[in-house]
Amino acid sequence: MSQILIICDDFQIGGIQRLALDQAYELNCRGLSSQILVLSAKPNSSTASFEKSEKDLIENLAIQITYLPGSRTRQFVVLKKLLSNEKFNYVLGHSLRGTVLIWFIRLFINNNFTIITTIHQLPSMSAPIQRIRRYIYSQFSDKLYIYSAAAKMDWNFLRERNIFIRLISSRRKIQLCRNGVYLPRLTSRDSNFKSNSITLKRFVFIGRLTAWKGLKTFLDIAQMPQFKNIEILLVTPTEPKELLNNVEKNLIDRIFCEVGKSLSQIKFYEGDLHIYPANPNSTESQVFVEGVSINVLEMACLGVPSLITKGGADTWPELVDFGIITEADWGNLSEVAKIIERASIVPSSKVIEQCRTVIDVGRNLDFLLR
Repeated sequence: MSQILIICDDFQIGGIQRLALDQAYELNCRGLSSQILVLSAKPNSSTASFEKSEKDLIENLAIQITYLPGSRTRQFVVLKKLLSNEKFNYVLGHSLRGTVLIWFIRLFINNNFTIITTIHQLPSMSAPIQRIRRYIYSQFSDKLYIYSAAAKMDWNFLRERNIFIRLISSRRKIQLCRNGVYLPRLTSRDSNFKSNSITLKRFVFIGRLTAWKGLKTFLDIAQMPQFKNIEILLVTPTEPKELLNNVEKNLIDRIFCEVGKSLSQIKFYEGDLHIYPANPNSTESQVFVEGVSINVLEMACLGVPSLITKGGADTWPELVDFGIITEADWGNLSEVAKIIERASIVPSSKVIEQCRTVIDVGRNLDFLLR
């Protein structure tokens, strides 16, 4: 039976951690042995984390999560012992630092496992020094993947533009491997869902309250006169106190918050529209936009449509064809308002099932472990 080690830098709430945990869930259901290793301390009780929000599911599926804080030397020693004692077949790396560490440990032990690394960020969003480091570290993987078409184009664009980056990253070519979602944790749907409703009731924002996630654009849309009666749901990992202190009263009265929860713990209804105006800003390279986050994928599996940044759907063209995601140019809010009317149609059960089929995390794992 295959044994698989999954490595992350930390285990708070984010897309990387979401995918790592969903991979572990799926592997468990396939009867494969897996565990998650986190190269940092366990989040404290006041910090939102999936281990806290999905405690019951983690226990039911017997997911083992081990935290390994401390110096690189300590991590090397502990990991060397773990990898010597347990015969892993694969290491799924969601950490480039972890990839390098594992590669060096493999030189000292009799265990010829395969290192498979996935990169989860557009390279142009990193600082120049960090960017160079990412390209170097990536070459320590046996198989190298990146999560989106936009990120792959960005990766290759920077290689073509910089001869040094091209030289240091010539050993290992990168391939696209799309993310996925563990479907059983998203099976609950509210009875208020009905096919082809066009009654818009609520705008949903999911994610950290950072500038590049597009929160300002989201709030600008919510304040447009034609949407003055629309409720607003903010799903965030941390309390949005500072944000709410600066919001006008006519808007704050409509805002409801869900803090530190996974989407499987939140009720979504007919008339919900997820708006994700991601707008990464880079002054050093051509900007490629990935508009389909794991949250967008989760919402599609729940039957909630998403409005995303124009040009950001290249990784998931099927979801555009299904009508579950729609693109918009955030620079023209009056046009966005018209698009919202079309994007707020709740998909049929058939469409939702089609979405779930292509988004299933099993496909992600099949591709990685082939």
